[in-house]
Amino acid sequence: MADVFLETSALIELVFGNKPTQQKVREFLPAGVSAISSRYVIYELAKGFLQYLILLHNKAQHLQRFSELIGYAQNLRYKPHFQGAVLGCLRSFYENGQLALTDEETLVCFRSFVRGLIRRGW
Repeated sequence: MADVFLETSALIELVFGNKPTQQKVREFLPAGVSAISSRYVIYELAKGFLQYLILLHNKAQHLQRFSELIGYAQNLRYKPHFQGAVLGCLRSFYENGQLALTDEETLVCFRSFVRGLIRRGW
């Protein structure tokens, strides 16, 4: 049986991506192969993307409205990796259909969404 090595970006999309993104990654894997990765890739994922999600969740706990979180995301322009993780998480959140809520309710739902991502990814 052949092995396919997954690097950090592919592993992030496979674990944290939404269903269509996960399906695209799986389509690239040939039938009958097993996906492998390295400890270093898992370390990169934990110390990079997963840490950014934890920081985002902690920041969301201190805010009162979702619009404040959007403003926070706009101010991350000097931290491109963190901003990319935040914007990707926001995109995934909106792709799940959380639209008809008030600003405060949206923030509560977003906190729950990020908490689920962290638990599932860990």
